[in-house]
Amino acid sequence: MKNLKYVLFALLVVGLLGGWYAYSEYNRKPKDLSELKADVEIDAAVLIGAYSNDENAANQLYLNKKLAVKGKIASIQKDDKGLYTISLGTDVDISSVSCEMDLRHNEDAANLQVGNELVMKGICTGYLTDVVLNMCVVQK
Repeated sequence: MKNLKYVLFALLVVGLLGGWYAYSEYNRKPKDLSELKADVEIDAAVLIGAYSNDENAANQLYLNKKLAVKGKIASIQKDDKGLYTISLGTDVDISSVSCEMDLRHNEDAANLQVGNELVMKGICTGYLTDVVLNMCVVQK
């Protein structure tokens, strides 16, 4: 009977620790990219060219990696929820690098102007007609 109490107590402790871990993981926020070093630093035109020429090879190099992309702002769009998407590229190119801003750094996008050159840091999520970066921040 004494051993049963220890076993039940141990199961209770393990259950509480497991519940706490599950709760903390469920509520964990993604890391702020402004505090992390980029895996790859690249020019917007080079990134667009890599995906235009061979999407599979470019995915091997860039997909799900932290990229610091240097380029000229081609457009700034704000959706109905107030979130900004910054496009890096030129008026000549069909494709661009579409940078969807991290909500925590959304106010940084409000001060940007079309034609300025800057470096955006984000996670590459692939290529549609544009190369898409998520959770973007303006690198200072």
